[in-house]
Amino acid sequence: MSQIRVARLVTAGEPLVLGVADKPTPGPNDVLVKVVAAGLVPNAYNIITVVGAPVPTLPAVFGLDVSGVIEAVGDNVLILKPGDRVYVDPHMTCGTCTSCRRGREDICRYNSLRGYVALTPEGGELLNQNPLGGLSEYVIAPDARIAKLPDTVDLRTAARLGYIGTSYAGLKKVGVGPGKTVLINGVTGTLGLAAVAIALGMGATTILGIGRNRDVMHRIEQLAPGRISTHSSEDNIDLVAWAQDATGGDGVDALFDCSATAATATAPTRCWPPSPRVAAPSWPPVASTARSPSPTGTSSPATSPSSAHSGSPPPRSTN
Repeated sequence: MSQIRVARLVTAGEPLVLGVADKPTPGPNDVLVKVVAAGLVPNAYNIITVVGAPVPTLPAVFGLDVSGVIEAVGDNVLILKPGDRVYVDPHMTCGTCTSCRRGREDICRYNSLRGYVALTPEGGELLNQNPLGGLSEYVIAPDARIAKLPDTVDLRTAARLGYIGTSYAGLKKVGVGPGKTVLINGVTGTLGLAAVAIALGMGATTILGIGRNRDVMHRIEQLAPGRISTHSSEDNIDLVAWAQDATGGDGVDALFDCSATAATATAPTRCWPPSPRVAAPSWPPVASTARSPSPTGTSSPATSPSSAHSGSPPPRSTN
C-alpha cells in the first residue's frame, strides 16, 4: 500500500509532527480527494492544547474544512468523477440512530467533525474511525459529503465554506430577512464579517455591529452606508441606548453573538425586544434548550447555530 504525508498532533500543546500514513482506498460509496487547501479555525488552538478535550485519540491528523480535486471514486458513486473540484463536508453522523432516521442528523448520538472534535459524548468513536483530517495529502469521505464547486469558487476560498456557513446557519435560524434588524456581537472577527455580508444579502434593513477593531468597523459601514452602524465595545457609551435608538426604540429582531467571551455579551442581551431570536456558536457544542431572560422578564429562545456541516461547532471567532 502506498503512503502519503501527514502532519500529526502527537502530544497536546506540542508542535505537529510530520510523518506518513497509508493512502486510503475508497469503498463503494466513497470519494478520495487530493487535498489542495484545509481550513484551520482559531478555536483549533484551544482544542488541541487542552488535555481531555473531545478530540480524536492522539496521535491524530487534524484539519477541518477541506477542498481539493477528486482522484478516485467508489464503484457506486454517481455524478462525481475524478478531476472534479470539490469541498469536503467534515460533518460525520452514523446514519442509523433514531435521530438520523428522523432526519435530525444535527443531534446524532455520534455527531462529530472529522479532523477536529466530537460533538457528543459518543462522537469520539466515529471520529477515530475516520482518522485523516485535512493536514494530509488525501482525505476520504462518503459521496453524500462531497460538494462539487462551480468555476467561480477557487479552492482556497472553498476551504472557508464551513467557517462562513456557521454565520449563514445562525442568521437563518434567527429569521434574518427583509425588514428585519440584527445585532452582531463580535462583528470584526471572521464570523462577524461573514454575518454582515450574508445579512445584507438576506435583506436585513438595519445591521448593528459591536467589536473592537475601529478600522475594520469603519470599512464594514462602507459596505452599505445607512444600513450598517457599528460601535466599539471599548467606547464609553451606552450600547443599549444606542441599539434602541437605532431601531426606533423597538430593539433588534435578532442577535448573533460571535464572541467567544462573555466580556461584551451583557450589553447586547439588553438590546432585545420582548421576544427576540438569538444564535451563538457555543461550547460545549451541544444543541441548547435553555431560555435566556429578556429585559421584560419573559424568556427568549437561545439557540446554537448549525454550521454548514449541520453540526454545532465550538466558537470560531474571538473578535
